[in-house]
Amino acid sequence: MGCQLSPFSMQLLQGSHNACRLASIVEELAKSKVRQEEGDGGVHPDFRLWLSSMPSPNFPASVLRSGIKLTSEPPKGVKANVTRTYADMTAEPFQSSCPSKPTAWKKLLFSLTFFHAVIQERRKFGSIGWNIPYSFNQSDLECSMMGLASFLNEAEEQVPWPAMEYVLGQINYGGHVTDDMDRRCLMSTLRRFITPRVMDKDYCFTPVSGTYYPPPAGTLEQCRQVLWTIESSLKHLRWCIRVTQCIPNGLFT
Repeated sequence: MGCQLSPFSMQLLQGSHNACRLASIVEELAKSKVRQEEGDGGVHPDFRLWLSSMPSPNFPASVLRSGIKLTSEPPKGVKANVTRTYADMTAEPFQSSCPSKPTAWKKLLFSLTFFHAVIQERRKFGSIGWNIPYSFNQSDLECSMMGLASFLNEAEEQVPWPAMEYVLGQINYGGHVTDDMDRRCLMSTLRRFITPRVMDKDYCFTPVSGTYYPPPAGTLEQCRQVLWTIESSLKHLRWCIRVTQCIPNGLFT
C-alpha cells in the first residue's frame, strides 16, 4: 500500500471497520509518506485519504478526531425512504433490467423498496421494532434488487416465489438478524410484500385503509408521481404485524 501513496493523490480504503487495528497505522503511514521535503512534519495540502467504515466501537478515536467525518443515514419516514430510492434510480435500469417480465419487475421492485423502508423504520421504535437493532443499509437493497432481477430473468414462466423469499429474507436481510423472534418478524413482514398477490390489481400493503399499494407498471416518472401523492401520516391506520402486534401510528412521519 505504501507504494501507492503520493503527495498529490487521493486514496480510498474501504471497509476500515474490518481492520480497526490497522486504521491508526494507516494514518501514520500516510503521514510519513507524504511529508513535505522541508521536514516540517506536515501533510501535503493536496493529499487526501478517505476511509469508509460501518459503525464500530473499536474504530480508533484518533482517526475520527483528525479528519472530517461524513455520515450516511436513511431518511426519516417510510415515504421519504422510498422516495429517495426512486429519486436515485435512472430510467434505463428501471425499464430494461427485466425485459421478459416488466410488469412483475416494476411491481416487485416497488414492494422491495417499501419493505426495505419499513424494516429500517422499525428501528425508530427501539425494542418494540426489533429486539436487537440491525444495520440494514442501502447495500442490502441494491443486492436484493440485483437478485430480484436475476430471479425474474432466469424464470421461464412462473416466478420462483419460495426461492426468492428465502434468498431475500433469510440471506440478504436475514444475514443481519441474530434473534429468532426478529427473524420471524422479518419473514412475516417480507411475505406481505414479496407475494404473488402483488400482481393483483386490487392488492394493497395496508388492507385496513387500502391506501398503500404497488403502483401500476409504468415509467419511472409515473412511479415518482405516485409516491408524491402518498399521505405522509397514518392517522387512521393500524398496521398489524405478527410478534410485535402493530407498528405505532406516525410510521410515515
